[in-house]
Parts: sequence; structure tokens; C-alpha cells
Amino acid sequence: MSKKSQKAINIISMITTVAVAVGTLALIVVLSVFNGFESLVIDMFNKFDPPLKASASKGKTIHYSDDALQKIRAIKGVTHASASIEENALVKYGERQFIATIKGVDSAYFGASGMSNSVTSGSNNIFYKGIPLAILGEGVADKLSVNFDNAIQPLNIYFPNKNNINNSLDLSSAFTFENISIGGTFSIQQEFDNKFIIVPKIFLDSLLDLNQQCTAIEILMSDPSKISSVKKSVQEILGNDFIVKDSEEQHEFIYKIMKAEKWAVFIILLFILMIATFNLTGALTMLIIDKQHDIFIMKSFGLMTERLKKIFIINGMLITVTGVVSGMLIGLGICFSQIQFGWLTFSGEGSFVVDAYPVEVKALDIFLISITVLVVGMVASIIPVNRIFRENKFNTVQQSI
Repeated sequence: MSKKSQKAINIISMITTVAVAVGTLALIVVLSVFNGFESLVIDMFNKFDPPLKASASKGKTIHYSDDALQKIRAIKGVTHASASIEENALVKYGERQFIATIKGVDSAYFGASGMSNSVTSGSNNIFYKGIPLAILGEGVADKLSVNFDNAIQPLNIYFPNKNNINNSLDLSSAFTFENISIGGTFSIQQEFDNKFIIVPKIFLDSLLDLNQQCTAIEILMSDPSKISSVKKSVQEILGNDFIVKDSEEQHEFIYKIMKAEKWAVFIILLFILMIATFNLTGALTMLIIDKQHDIFIMKSFGLMTERLKKIFIINGMLITVTGVVSGMLIGLGICFSQIQFGWLTFSGEGSFVVDAYPVEVKALDIFLISITVLVVGMVASIIPVNRIFRENKFNTVQQSI
């Protein structure tokens, strides 16, 4: 900050500090927004899919036992475990038809999974006085033009008749179907809203003659930190006929895409920051040239070259640290301001899951950004100092004081 004989040195140092601050700020804000979107997507998936899901290792459906379910429920940390079934079916409401995925669950599913908070109309119960009800995704209800004022109109569900699969010409026996009353709608995310209809599993058991078969066993937990140990215990109980997957493994492709996008942006911004730190190289080079006379005096007093080099390296690191701290404080201020007040909202028409850009600050990201920027700054300081001192440019300086 002290005045140099050449004002350009101060200006370049100031520009370098601002460049490092802006680069640090951008890394913090962008990664925090990516974290926010990642948490938002994970939260939406977790509302519908359980933390642990055991499915057949071969084929689609698999036989399960009530004894195995009881053992899973007895595991410490498990709050609920139940068998579920998912089958594609033709659904008909009035004159409208649609191919939907029918998911059969037990009566405790909505309360245990938190799905009851996603019900947008009607009941959050799949039974009414012992009568089974269907809870439709909002997208499915829209495609079928469901009229909730008409309580008499049932939903017709058609499945291929597996027992009569060779008699395809006899349309009356090619399908098995059943009527079910519509209880309400739910909304989580378009992928689920436009696809699923939730019904009691006992309804599908009788319709499809499943006989203790399911497509998955869904396990809910009270403590997500114990998911690894619970997963291992569940796998031991169910054996090799089942594959137990956690949330990330259930949606492996989506998780990989989100992480790849996040770190791709991190690398791009890091390259921009590295280009910005080239100003630091120029500033230190000019500073060393400006201080040739002082360097000669110090060497005349016996100061070793390595100590002299450290002076300029520390000067470069002070510029970097000032930029990092300033950018970090401003970046964190922007992030926490967005979390608290939601200044930046989504533009355009249409409904969004959230109104403002989601932001989540992670300590690991802050640590990684700080270390990375400081390392870049250190390298940008060491290279020009070593190069100039190695060329012995100070031996020809006039020995006048």
C-alpha cells in the first residue's frame, strides 16, 4: 500500500487484489448456488424415494417374507419398512386415457415418508372407511381432466392379464381391470407428477395376484448418518436376491451430472482466476525493478538472497490474502443475504419449486477455495521472484547511496 516511485506498481497491485477478490467471490457464490440446487433436487427425490431401497437383483418382482420385514424394522435407526409394487397400467377416467405407473404402498406410507406434505388436494390417506383410494400426481390428474366435484366417477385401471397372455384375440379377457375412487392429488416434481398414481398395495395384490411379491422394499430412517451400517444390516437380512441402494445409488446418473457440472464450473472459474493472477507476476516484477537500489543496500549489509526473495514473495502473498479475505467476506455476505431475503428470484412465467435461487454454503467448499486461491497466488509470487534473482540483475547496480 506504500507509495512507489512508479505509481503503476500501486495500480497493478490494486487491480490484482480486486481480481483475486472477484475470482474468490465468484467461486463461493457459484458453488453455493450449485449446492442449493443439488440439495433441492435431492430433497424432491427423497420425498418420493426412500433413503434405502431394496430391489430384485434379477428380474422385476421378487418374493418377500413378513419375517424379513420385521427384522428390518427391528434395526436401530429404521422407522419404517414396507414392500411396494410398481407396474405400468392403462388408466381411464371418463373418455380420457393415459399410461401411468401404479405404485402400491401400505397404509402408513404417506405419514412415514412425509408424502402427506406433498398432497395438494383431497385426502392424504389411501383408505377411507376401509375403501381404497387412488392419489394421483397433478400431471396425471391434469391429463385425465379429473373433476373432483364428481365424486361418483371412478378411475378405471387396466393391466394385461398374465394368465391369458396367449389368447390375445379375446379382448374381453386380455386385460384385468378394477375401479378405484380418487382420493386426491400430490405434487413433488414433474418427473413424478406426470407419471405416478399411488394406491394401496393390497388393492394391487388382489388385482394382480402377486402373492407376497414386490418390486421393492422401502426403508425409512431417523438418522441419515447411519445409512451405511443400516444398509449393510438390511443386505445381510435379505440376502443376495436383493440389491440395497441408498439415495445416491438410486439416482446415480443425476448425482454424477450435478457433481460434474459443479466441478466443471469450478475449474473454469479457477482458470479465469489464474489468468487474473498474472497481474501479480507483473506487479512483483515491476516492484523488484523499482527496488533495485534498496536490494543492493540490503545485500551490502549481508542480507542473504533467499531472505530478500522471501520479502517479495510475502508481498505477493499479502496481495493474494487481501483479495481472498475480501472476496470471501463479500461472497459469504451475498450468499447469506440470498438465503435470508431471497433477493434474486426466477424470471419468466410458470410455476417453480422455489421462488428464489437456492443457496447452500458448505464449509468444505470455502476451505477448498481458500487453499486453491492461496496456492495459485503463491505460485504466481514465487515464479517471477526466482526468475529475476536467478538472472543476477542486481550485480550491475551502481554502488551509490
